Amino acid sequence: MTIQQVTVEITAADVRDVLGFETGVYIPRPQSDRILRGLLASWQAEDEAHANRILAAISPGLAHCILEMRKPGGLSYLRGLLERLEDDGDDD
Repeated sequence: MTIQQVTVEITAADVRDVLGFETGVYIPRPQSDRILRGLLASWQAEDEAHANRILAAISPGLAHCILEMRKPGGLSYLRGLLERLEDDGDDD
């Protein structure tokens, strides 16, 4: 089996959207809010196929943040990622 490494561009705005949806600390962009609500509904209905179609249709950076949020420790990971992005000057 071969594992391919993929690079994904993640913006501070992507991270803020997911953190905002989850914690209320930031206000997600309207499109991201709709995406997150659709994914949440799909996962609650146990419709993984629909959730996967949504994830395939959105930006890779936003999809990465959403999937990381679902993992144990995801909130801490995203907070650290946002801090690093802001330190590097990404204030999207």
